[in-house]
Amino acid sequence: MPYYKCRKCHHEWEDWRARKCDWCGANKPIILEGKTPLEKFVKMLLKDPVKFFKGIGDKKDVSHTRKK
Repeated sequence: MPYYKCRKCHHEWEDWRARKCDWCGANKPIILEGKTPLEKFVKMLLKDPVKFFKGIGDKKDVSHTRKK
């Protein structure tokens, strides 16, 4: 489902069809992305869930300790 942005008021929305902006009624929205971030995430998660969940445990926030 594409992710749109209004050319006039810059409102952003998701929809399966190009349509007028709900806020200002402007025509011809800009397509920001062909798929929404949520759709991309779900596709990646379904492709390899083990790799995704393993990767979560590998990263630690040590920025407060100034260590790398």
